[in-house]
Amino acid sequence: MFTIFIYCHLILKTYYFYIKHFELIPLIKFSLIWPIIIINSILNNIFLLIDNLLFNFKNINIVKPLFIVGFPRSGTTFLHHSIYQDKQFTTPQLWELLFAPSIIQKLLWKNIIQFFNIQDSKNINVLKKITQKFDHIHEINLFNPEEDYLSFIPFGGCFLLIILMPIDEIWNLTNFDSYFSKKQQDKLMFKYKLLIKRHLFVYGTKKTYLSKNPYFTTITKTLNRTFPDCNIIGCHRKPEEAITSLLSNMDEAYKLMSRKIIDYNHVEKYVVMYKRFYDVMTQQEKTNINYVLLTMNEISQDLLDVIHSIYKQFNYTLDKKFEYIIQKRAIKSKNYKSTHKYNLSDYNLDSNYIDKLFCNIK
Repeated sequence: MFTIFIYCHLILKTYYFYIKHFELIPLIKFSLIWPIIIINSILNNIFLLIDNLLFNFKNINIVKPLFIVGFPRSGTTFLHHSIYQDKQFTTPQLWELLFAPSIIQKLLWKNIIQFFNIQDSKNINVLKKITQKFDHIHEINLFNPEEDYLSFIPFGGCFLLIILMPIDEIWNLTNFDSYFSKKQQDKLMFKYKLLIKRHLFVYGTKKTYLSKNPYFTTITKTLNRTFPDCNIIGCHRKPEEAITSLLSNMDEAYKLMSRKIIDYNHVEKYVVMYKRFYDVMTQQEKTNINYVLLTMNEISQDLLDVIHSIYKQFNYTLDKKFEYIIQKRAIKSKNYKSTHKYNLSDYNLDSNYIDKLFCNIK
């Protein structure tokens, strides 16, 4: 699993899917996109190999990493960006995940960015024209801290590939701990650990690695086995709100491929995914002392108290300067009112069905 051969398998399966369903436009778009992904992945892997010759990073210790998981659209991004303000933590930015997973690439691009002051340029985000329609949902910017499972794209292990590859092999990633064998899990985690060590080599070996990935929710057991001292925060909100918000978000992404999320039972698959996520989170909260379960309302309305609670439970040092930053963010979050409303009926869902599935949620 997670090799170039597997990627070829995924590509062939995707072609079969589009041909089977007579989806010509998505087929053409996919044919234009996948070579770019493969070329970028090959280049990144070449630089990753060069790292082994130039840098001594494999013996770096990853100490008490913090993982934020949970329902997509449940405050994970806001919490991630808040904790990222604390300088004892470090997390990758989007440009690193896509174009600079290796040490040599990070150092090269960091110097280019600093020398030309690229980060302050309002026009540098080449993705903006494509991604601006998502700004009200999740702002996509090359210099934002981002979900590091994007680094799994070269290994076929990133669920966002579902936008391009609507096939079972990608859906299986939402049930990672149960579906894949320990050998397959360990192969991916081995690559992941090396990517984290490379990041720490560049940004500080004494820093605590911070990760935010909603789709890591069902990788929790594997994370605990791979990082025995890790801490995990699970986030959730009312399922009816979270599910419709995610479906609206993903529907926009599907449109990039001229597809609709209501096709081929994908709405039901996302609902089942949410139920699986919730079952994992509640089970972890009961059995894992290094696991905290938070609601979106707690994060948005009581951010300062949430940060105090997290730092106390996980024994992180709370800096006064960081605390002041959180106080200001807490005021803004309390006053924030979303103007976006979504209805279950837009996706042929019924509130009774959702309530029955998530009857035990607090």
